[in-house]
Amino acid sequence: MGKNDSGWNLENSYTELHGLFYTQLKLETVSATKLVILNQLLAKNLGLDAEALIGQAGINILAGKALPANAKPIAQANAGHQFGCFTMLGDGRTMLIGEQITPISIAI
Repeated sequence: MGKNDSGWNLENSYTELHGLFYTQLKLETVSATKLVILNQLLAKNLGLDAEALIGQAGINILAGKALPANAKPIAQANAGHQFGCFTMLGDGRTMLIGEQITPISIAI
């Protein structure tokens, strides 16, 4: 685990699985990113620093232009019988950067 000043506390358990279960990814950046709204209560419950997320460095992470410490961007594999045959597909996520380990107490 690697926790940084913004509160990111990521584990990467999926990358410990066999490589058939995921594909490593590179960031594909977008230009002119802008934060429209931030759920500050959710950020707090996830152990993230909302003030850091509204700064440019935080916006870059939320927009996929940068990665927090200890992030390992992957797409997970998903297999099943669709369209009459066995297929390997993505799981619908654009990218998984890790699992955020949250504080024990959750404010409601």
